[in-house]
Order: sequence, then structure tokens, then C-alpha cells
Amino acid sequence: MRPQSSENSPQLIENFYHLRSDFDRMEVQEILAYLTLSHRRYQNTVIPQIEQSFFGLLKLFPNQPSLSVIFNIFLKFQISLELHMKLEEETFFKKVLRKKEVSSQEMNSDHEHSHEEPFLDELISCLKRQKCASNPFCQILLSQLRNFDRELQEHAWIEEHLI
Repeated sequence: MRPQSSENSPQLIENFYHLRSDFDRMEVQEILAYLTLSHRRYQNTVIPQIEQSFFGLLKLFPNQPSLSVIFNIFLKFQISLELHMKLEEETFFKKVLRKKEVSSQEMNSDHEHSHEEPFLDELISCLKRQKCASNPFCQILLSQLRNFDRELQEHAWIEEHLI
């Protein structure tokens, strides 16, 4: 299975999530292509869907200022994530492709995820404490955030253990 274009990326992403045990048999270029396609999916699909859910919730509950604060925290997370993905693609992935010249310790020190992990958990926790938490639209948003968090953890695992 070789990644070929972003047109096939949703199917490719699904296939990769089901083939986690096969990752160790894949070439580095295939794994990097998958990671790059997943970045595009986050930017073009996942994040915009989460934003739309936030907009809908803000429209339904205009008198809950804490929702705006939570949304702004998500926007800051989004900016940080986009910068992280850009740096990955422009520096880390290139280092991986020429890894014979770079030690694995140097690559790992250049590429950490631990500072990013708590953001979505904190957003989820804050949303669960809101008055609107039982609303179906909030439940959809919570589900989207949990799924995104799970995908990002999988993504980080691949980067840290397979390349």
C-alpha cells in the first residue's frame, strides 16, 4: 500500500489505523507520506469540523462566556499544532529521510510531543463541566475532541516509535 495522493487520504488514513501492526514492515517514506496526509486531514477536515461544532454551540448558548474562552483555547491549540506540523514536515521528516547522518538521540530530542498532550484533555474536561454538557451538540463536540485526541496520540506514537 503506497500513499499516492491526497484524493485517497481518507481511505489511506483508515487503512493505516487498521494496519498498526504492519507499520514496522513499511518503508520510512510510506510512513512519512501517511503522517503528511494525516496532517492535511487534520487541517482540512478534523479541525474545521470541530470549529463548526464550537460555532453551533456558541450560537445555542450565547450567555455562557466560558464557552468562548474554551473555544479560544482550542484556537491557540490549533495554531500551535499547525506550527508543529509545519516544523515536522520541513525539518524533522527531512532529517528522518537522511537519518544515516543524524543519530536517533538527536532526532528524538528535536521532536517531542509531551508538551502538546494535555491540551485536548483539558478542553474536554472544561467542556464536561459546562451547563451545556448534556446537550447533544456538546456531546458531538466532545466526541470529536476525544476522537481527535486519540488520533493525535496514535500519530505521535508512530512518529516516536517507528521513525
